[in-house]
Amino acid sequence: MLMSPGCQRDRPLRRMVRRGRRSLGDFLGLVWRKARRLVRQPEISITFLTYRLSKGYGVDVVVSEQLQYFLHRGYSIRVIVFEQDEYYEHLRRKDRRLHVVRLKSFKDALPLLKRWRSDVVIAHTPPFFSLLPQISWPGLRVFYDYGEPPAELFPDAAERQQTRAEKIRVARESDAVFSISAFIARDSGIPGTVVNWLGNDHLLKRRSDLREVAGRFRRKHGLEDMFLVLNVTRYFEAERRYKGVDFFAQVRDAFMQRYPEARDVRFVLIGRSTPEDRAWAASQGLVAFSDFSETELIEAYLDADAYVSGSQWEGYNLGIGQAISFGLFTAASDRGAHREFGIPVSNEPEALASQIHQAYCTVMAADGSGGDRWVNHRLESRVFPWKENLVALEKTVLEKLHHKVASGGRGPERLRSIEEKIGENARLQRVNQRDQTPEVSILILNRDKLELLAACVDSIERLCDVSCEILIADTGSQRDEMMRYYDNSPHQVVFTGFYNFSVCNNLLAERARGKYLLLLNNDTELVRADFRRVIDCFREGPEIGAVGGNLLYPDGTIQHTGIRIRPVPPARGVPEHVDKHRPFAEYAPANELRTFVSVTGACLMTPRSLYRDTVGGLDPAYQEEAQDVDYCLRLRARGLRSVVHPDLVAIHHENASRTVRESAHDRKLLISRYQQVFDRDIYPWQAEQGL
Repeated sequence: MLMSPGCQRDRPLRRMVRRGRRSLGDFLGLVWRKARRLVRQPEISITFLTYRLSKGYGVDVVVSEQLQYFLHRGYSIRVIVFEQDEYYEHLRRKDRRLHVVRLKSFKDALPLLKRWRSDVVIAHTPPFFSLLPQISWPGLRVFYDYGEPPAELFPDAAERQQTRAEKIRVARESDAVFSISAFIARDSGIPGTVVNWLGNDHLLKRRSDLREVAGRFRRKHGLEDMFLVLNVTRYFEAERRYKGVDFFAQVRDAFMQRYPEARDVRFVLIGRSTPEDRAWAASQGLVAFSDFSETELIEAYLDADAYVSGSQWEGYNLGIGQAISFGLFTAASDRGAHREFGIPVSNEPEALASQIHQAYCTVMAADGSGGDRWVNHRLESRVFPWKENLVALEKTVLEKLHHKVASGGRGPERLRSIEEKIGENARLQRVNQRDQTPEVSILILNRDKLELLAACVDSIERLCDVSCEILIADTGSQRDEMMRYYDNSPHQVVFTGFYNFSVCNNLLAERARGKYLLLLNNDTELVRADFRRVIDCFREGPEIGAVGGNLLYPDGTIQHTGIRIRPVPPARGVPEHVDKHRPFAEYAPANELRTFVSVTGACLMTPRSLYRDTVGGLDPAYQEEAQDVDYCLRLRARGLRSVVHPDLVAIHHENASRTVRESAHDRKLLISRYQQVFDRDIYPWQAEQGL
């Protein structure tokens, strides 16, 4: 039966037809995919075994990231724990796929496992490792190896040696063994171990307030204008040697002895401890704190300038990973997995003191005050996304599970479920394929606007006719559906923790591999995108530095087809869009390549080398607007033109993702920088062009 024009259900079809974005075949394909989801194969179930389920440090972080990734990917998740915090109780109530059981006694664990008969069981901590050999059904038994520190570093050496021997025995009987670093794989010596590195972007997820909290740690503790050397680790008396806290104190002493003029340097220690431990740390000249919350820890990383770990054994070292994600200069003892981070390492306190002094001189020469130093640090950050490693983990688990189920006779329905997930995972693996260099890197900023971003990305995937990569800077999404989209997308996501159009695009540009960059708003949808001709425009016209597109409102009128500088009061010197609100269908100049003072950063293509190396990216000094105009004016000063290309057209839902405010600060900054250029060059040129 045909639906009436007013029927709620036909709105998607009418909208697609009206916008011309999809054919009827595309729509029917969408209906078919939705129908398949309603009758899809049984969910694959995974059980995690871990002592504690909380938002915290170490293993807790790893389990948290794995659990939420597999939830977002559509798996049924069960967790057996002894301790759990409220965050995961809240998550359990929101997602029916998550089931958490807190044990009163370890003997209750195996009966639970036998009743559930999960497809995959992943053991993260003792005492649960011993359960893996007792799994009798054809489920995949996964041993996650964090390694064991040398027993001689602890008073209970004999007991620790027995624990290590038992772990290795159990691991050898498991179906899959993953280690968190190449060092652990060598140290444990378990055949067939797969290295699955950890990520470091977890502290930046779901944050949008870094700009607001930056400086708070310094102000709260009277450390303004200081150069802060941070170390985050437990420093209970029994673990000081293992965690290298005494070595950290030796580095501090070596620094103060060799560089007495650097009186504004403080060595800061943060971690779990007792009042007696803090008193000991203070006696060593350290500024010590205990039991910081996650927000307080982020504040400390933001305000620090360097990070040093003296740990005598580390399988990965999350503290170092976190410091690198915030862009801090980082150095460490030459122990464990520290070399794998690509940072300076040494077991000589004097050598590390020298490295710190070099960083001190560099930072203080660039900015002697605390100020916005954290922004400069963020631009130097190196991010190892959790997602990349989790995609690899999922791939290996699925392949081993498929082999075990096929040989164990669990039935064709289960095999089809696994094969479906293998196909989905193969699409996600594109995020890890770094060997091919794309022609264009498309940079998009986003925050909690799933419908806008999905439509934007979909238009790129449909219309882009050259090899490209999409990089998304998330500036503080909070919604679970947004995180689920990211985990099911093959595109790279960088969590910035704050919004600044210039800084966030510059962060993405540092990670881009394409020869050309396209800055694109998340509230745009491409309707014409002949990227090959746009790229040819750069090649045929070496004097072209930036190419923009024709941007239209949803009603078909012009939002942007070039920018001029207003020559008359009361807004003299202010950028404005040319021919705004005119009907695009009747706009003859749209078929021409036209030169303007500037094009909008909502859709701006430019050579990567020009952006990053020659011009230095967008200027973070602008808070709300005019970054794009400033960039194009710097190109113009180098003899390069900014043009609008007729084969680049997009719908622009202007300000749908965020409200852009007129900024007196930014306009004053632009005019103060370029007033003489406007009077001498821009206004006469615009008059000649009839702009």
